[in-house]
Amino acid sequence: EGAAERTPIRVEGILDFATARRQQAIGLTTQDGKEYEIVVQEGLDDLVRAYFRQWVIVTGLYDKKHIYLSDVQPSEE
Repeated sequence: EGAAERTPIRVEGILDFATARRQQAIGLTTQDGKEYEIVVQEGLDDLVRAYFRQWVIVTGLYDKKHIYLSDVQPSEE
């Protein structure tokens, strides 16, 4: 069995925890308490840092474990 298929995802939540792992990753928690780990590619890390602890909309590809970030925007809330 190979890697899980990556499917497009759009999630709203707060960027609330950073993880010091092999890859640069940050955590997002949704309003209902679901947590996602987001893998941040080089070049997007400054953008993510700017939105840390803020309510955002994240888009990317999801493989059932991680979201591979393609964009982060402030939420309209």
